[in-house]
Amino acid sequence: MNTVTQAIPLRLQLKKIVFLLIFIAGALAFYPRLSSFRNSSPSPAALVKSDPQDTEFAKSFAKADTFRQTIGYLAKNYYDTEALNPPILLKHALLGLSRTVPEVLVLYPDHESKFTLFVEDQKKEFNLPRFKSLDEIVPIIQETFSFVQQNYHGETKLEDMQYGAINGLLDSLDPHSALLPPKIFREFKTQTEGEFGGIGIVIGIKEGELTVIAPLPDTPASRAGLQPKDKIVKIGEEASINMDLTEAVERLRGKIGTQVAITVEREGGEAPIEVTLTRANIKIESVQSKVIHHPEGDIGIIRIKSFQEDTMRDLNRHLKSVLLSGKNIKGLVLDMRNNPGGLLNQAIEVADRFLKEGNIVLTVGANNQVLEVDEALNSDSDISLPMVVLVNDGSASASEIVAGALKNNDRAIVVGTQTFGKGSVQSVYSLKDNSALKITVAQYLTPGNESIQTVGITPDIQLNPQSIEKDKVDLIESQGLTEKDLEKHLESNFKRSNKSSYMVGYYQPKKEEEEEAQNYTNEIEVEKDIPIQFADKLLLKATSSSRKKMIEEAKPLVEETESTEEGKIQKALADIGIDWNLQPENGKPQAQVTFNIHSTAGQVLKAGEEVKMELKVQNIGQAPFDQLIANTESENGLLKNREFIFGKINPGETKSWTVPIKMPANSLRREDLVKFVFQEGNQKKPEPFESKITTDPLTPPVFAYRYSLYDNGQFGSRGNGNHQIDQGEKITLKFEVKNIGTSMSKKTAVNIKNLDGEGIFLSKGREKLDELSPGQEKPAELSFTVDRAYTKDKIELEFAISDQETQASLGDKFSFPLRGKLAASTDKIETAPKIQMIPAPFPTSTKDKSVKVSGMIEDPTGIKDIIVFVNDYKAALITLQNGLTPQTEFEAKLPLKEKQNNLVTILARDKNGLISREGFYILQEK
Repeated sequence: MNTVTQAIPLRLQLKKIVFLLIFIAGALAFYPRLSSFRNSSPSPAALVKSDPQDTEFAKSFAKADTFRQTIGYLAKNYYDTEALNPPILLKHALLGLSRTVPEVLVLYPDHESKFTLFVEDQKKEFNLPRFKSLDEIVPIIQETFSFVQQNYHGETKLEDMQYGAINGLLDSLDPHSALLPPKIFREFKTQTEGEFGGIGIVIGIKEGELTVIAPLPDTPASRAGLQPKDKIVKIGEEASINMDLTEAVERLRGKIGTQVAITVEREGGEAPIEVTLTRANIKIESVQSKVIHHPEGDIGIIRIKSFQEDTMRDLNRHLKSVLLSGKNIKGLVLDMRNNPGGLLNQAIEVADRFLKEGNIVLTVGANNQVLEVDEALNSDSDISLPMVVLVNDGSASASEIVAGALKNNDRAIVVGTQTFGKGSVQSVYSLKDNSALKITVAQYLTPGNESIQTVGITPDIQLNPQSIEKDKVDLIESQGLTEKDLEKHLESNFKRSNKSSYMVGYYQPKKEEEEEAQNYTNEIEVEKDIPIQFADKLLLKATSSSRKKMIEEAKPLVEETESTEEGKIQKALADIGIDWNLQPENGKPQAQVTFNIHSTAGQVLKAGEEVKMELKVQNIGQAPFDQLIANTESENGLLKNREFIFGKINPGETKSWTVPIKMPANSLRREDLVKFVFQEGNQKKPEPFESKITTDPLTPPVFAYRYSLYDNGQFGSRGNGNHQIDQGEKITLKFEVKNIGTSMSKKTAVNIKNLDGEGIFLSKGREKLDELSPGQEKPAELSFTVDRAYTKDKIELEFAISDQETQASLGDKFSFPLRGKLAASTDKIETAPKIQMIPAPFPTSTKDKSVKVSGMIEDPTGIKDIIVFVNDYKAALITLQNGLTPQTEFEAKLPLKEKQNNLVTILARDKNGLISREGFYILQEK
């Protein structure tokens, strides 16, 4: 990162900035998931004395060193100084700690001068001072950490506790400030640097399996013939099934010239494919180019996918290629659709490449003080061809800077849809423990002091794709998630972008679902890309590089495109029986609206089913409705932006439209308000229609298990048969898995995960049991091998049974001693506590601002604790002494956020650490 360190602080003159960047990525909140595995309950000493490094970290934890550094950077550099309110920041830090550690609860009443900290069955009250400065938080956090360390017996790591507190604090500020733990920070730097040692594949988790999304062109992976959808089942000798993406990436990457063996399964293949690849320098290309040839002249296309350290260098190379390979180049298309941003200095240099003069970006710090004005350098090498900039709602941050600079300097016409609207600037500061702090330090403005924060760049010509299928129509523009939808986003008091000069809808036939792999190809496909085709035509007709002149000249093309596309849309609608012709207004129509849901459970959305929502409109007026369509508004993303199309409805006529919705099998009980908003061709639209819709969940399966361990040659094991784990042995864990619930598990899987890293190799880490009926029991055999050089004194594995459809699961954790005597088998059935809500089902809506939830927990082995969350706020922790109580009632009072659904989650843990969960929503109706 040295090049960034040297280049960027000069522009902003902010002290101690490691590098300045702009990213769409929201806060990378680091909350370790609440463990669903057996708690071995180590002593506090065991928690910090495993090695000298842990002891040293324990001292650092007690001092809250990383927290102290965070407070220092915020005090010096955070953009919104009014948000640095010590009592609020302390409260959110403590709530972050509480979320992170199952055995910790913080009760921090508003408008009080103290808070209460519970650690398991211990508690302490802390008095709060009258804060005069931000750094007065630190002594309180130090005292809190000290109390936790003295009384905590669980498994959450000390660094995770501190990270949880820091991210809780940062969450209260804005969605882009976050702490990046060491692993995430390393990956973060790799992404901005743009190259690394590896094999050249994009991977993801698909249906629980590590899957190739795409091999990158001209890399070891592509040369070896790896294909999209290949399942990577092994990396080296390690089964990959339970690796998360970070773990898999770490194993695939390495020093250039070293080798890595992978085993893949291919759809339709008879046997797994084993390949050994030599790692090479993998460069992620951020720039692509293409030339469109025409008799009257050529059009160059430059696509920038992100702004990395070498983006400007790659841009110059591609520009040279375009200018040399084309004849009589008439113009350039700069395609920045779905460009999430990146390094600010690269964005500034890219904009400068196309500008002879003018401001590029103004950076404004705390109290709206202008920190820096970046101007075009008036270079003779600047490109002066007419330009079209393509953007969409995936264009954010650095790409918005470039689009805004070219637009507001009258240099290029912007075409597409409204951009994301991220106008804040983040700096990343390296911390002593190799983590990093990413905080918002400034806001940027486009030329003319126009802010794009929460608004984005408005295209001069708005192109809205419209698709039409019998079961799905998309005619109304619906923007995806943008900056203004993020909680606690920053607001701006500066000027906002103006309106589009033209708005054009175009018919986009529904394509077969495109592979994600296309995002990683080096080819720019023009044939199916209507925005590129429109930009191409626009540039062929352009007589000037002036944006204003190009907007004037665009009118005939816009009218021609509108006429052509409207014809396509009318025909496509006619093919599915919709009359979309518009007749002159000749009277007043009137609508009578009814709404129905069709499912096996009646008028509810049944989880796991394809339900149908039907909207029916009867025209009881004296004139027809023309081009009538309705769109839904809802807090529930599943019910949002659903379109019901009717077209023409004559007086006395009734028409209906049905929208199918595939309900996820893991949907929770909830109620949602849904508003149907109408549009009509002659502006005679009906009043909005509202309905309350209930989601009815499935009853999930409930799992139990027992296991046996083999080292004697049975079930594929290999060892000396002495019923203990020794180096060099292959151990088989034979599980008997039972569904003790009342519902079927349709996609049952059993897996183990290695927690020890090197030295333990999962020979078989997963087995699919498929359907498991109530009362049915099935075996599963999983195995691992212990390296002969393995030196630790124990082996730690995670185990889980899950139904991939309902997401029901049971997890446990095993800690086997190396060379220690083991029982050959266990007949004990393990299962999690049973949670019963009282009343059941619990009411899912209320007009009150808080609600009491109550119920009964049962577990024959004894209940350890009960935790109740409302949204991400831990509202209650009930710790039962010694975990000997087999049955207990619980009650918790929960504050509710107004006018929205609140997710309530109850977790019950038995004395062996097995956890059960019960979740549902409560709608607060003001």
